[in-house]
Amino acid sequence: EKEAKSPKKVSPIDTLAVQLLREKRRGEASIWFRYVEELPRSYGCLHHWSTEVAAELQCGDFIRQHNSVRSELLKDFENIQKTLKGNNDDDGSGVVLVGLA
Repeated sequence: EKEAKSPKKVSPIDTLAVQLLREKRRGEASIWFRYVEELPRSYGCLHHWSTEVAAELQCGDFIRQHNSVRSELLKDFENIQKTLKGNNDDDGSGVVLVGLA
């Protein structure tokens, strides 16, 4: 019988991101409400670009780096999802993480 692989440990930054999402979901009930409300709603980074958009730059070094970073981010995202689904200490926050499409 195959033994299921356990997800790799979630990084401190990923843990912080999930906690911030939970605090955001709590709204004014959170002691961090004022801080969370001041955080930017969105930001842009090159690694969020789709593979097709990155390819338009026609720079091989950038495309390789972009694909490598994006691949690691997607692996981290999948790991976080597995970890959250396997977490029996669900806080009921209803946090849903949206993937990089």
